[in-house]
Amino acid sequence: MADGAGTGLDARTVWHAWRRVMREEAVREAMFAGTLAERADALGLSPADREVIERYAETPAGTRFFIANYRYRMTSSFINALETAAPLTHRLLRANGVEIDALAERFLDSVGWRDFGPYVYTYGGRVLEFLRAHPEVGGLHGLADLAALESAAVAVTVRAAHSPPDFTPRPGVYAANDAVTSVTTELDVSGWLRGGQPGVGVLPAGPRTFLVYLSPPDLRRRIVAVPESAVALVRGLAVPRAAGEMPAGRLVEKLVALGVVIAPGSD
Repeated sequence: MADGAGTGLDARTVWHAWRRVMREEAVREAMFAGTLAERADALGLSPADREVIERYAETPAGTRFFIANYRYRMTSSFINALETAAPLTHRLLRANGVEIDALAERFLDSVGWRDFGPYVYTYGGRVLEFLRAHPEVGGLHGLADLAALESAAVAVTVRAAHSPPDFTPRPGVYAANDAVTSVTTELDVSGWLRGGQPGVGVLPAGPRTFLVYLSPPDLRRRIVAVPESAVALVRGLAVPRAAGEMPAGRLVEKLVALGVVIAPGSD
């Protein structure tokens, strides 16, 4: 049935009808109640949609099991994306007692139960957008700032997957790590990043500036609080600079140690 075999319908038609079953409770109710014929027009079902859905209705027990299994798998994929791409935000939600499964279903309803497949960070980025715009969850103390940081980390990671960063030192010049960005938060979330429990306690007022980057050589995600002068220096090194043009002081050494700036290599 899944590929339309024996129905005279192509796979795209079958998949379109199945997605409507998955994401629309009214369609599921009509399918299991046997009222598709009367409600097809009101539900906007084409004759082809109705034919597919009626075939699913012929095996209600199996179809109910398949729906439940699919929805469970999709809900689990939401949690996996959240844990992988936004672990700090995930911990904040847990600390505030948010029902993650219910949140997952609301997100999946909003995207038509789309399956993001192996693109976990792309999925996580979409989840973070959803959370920041959510009327209740988006207002949790500190969530907007943590989500902004982790959204930046997702963007850096996805960009690196498409265009791997080159950390090779260049003779005679300093250069910025090309998998780095900066974020300024309204609250100072640095305590949560240094080992505190996201979602617990009241954060100090900001603003606070962070560098978000992938650390060479293992591409580990890092989020580090820095002064504005560090951000300005890193931005300036988008175009490599000779060692003699670099400012004096420990800031350059610290940024090199962090992996944000790539020091000159040997000739």
